[in-house]
Amino acid sequence: MSTVTVIAKIITDNTGSWVNVPVILTANGDIPLITDYLLVLTAQGKSRSSLLSYVRAIKLFLDYMEANK
Repeated sequence: MSTVTVIAKIITDNTGSWVNVPVILTANGDIPLITDYLLVLTAQGKSRSSLLSYVRAIKLFLDYMEANK
């Protein structure tokens, strides 16, 4: 499963407020659980570098799982 990280603009409600968060995309689309977790971390005030560190760790784990099937 090849993964790529993109910065997604997520619109949170009908008022037009939005937030940019890193999202991991796979061949099957994004991973909603991880995207939701990153949104929670953003709401808690985590920095962009912290979010990118979380994403990097998750991608490494996904690559590890793919290599060791």
